[in-house]
Amino acid sequence: MRLSRRERLLVAALVFAVLPLGIFLTVLVPLHDHRLQAQATEAEAQALLVWVADQTVEKSICSSPTFLPHPPAPLG
Repeated sequence: MRLSRRERLLVAALVFAVLPLGIFLTVLVPLHDHRLQAQATEAEAQALLVWVADQTVEKSICSSPTFLPHPPAPLG
């Protein structure tokens, strides 16, 4: 089966333009979306880790024997 010049150009355009675009849209875009979601989840986990560390420090300060919740009353 012989193709005309115009048909060959259309087949070339299909192979070199449409096929890579299809691969891009079906493979790379979802991978990028998953990466963004993973980065957001990681940032949330790091924020939680910082919060837990702060709460631990606060609890250890509050439970230390030298911690006074209110300043002592003045003498005299």
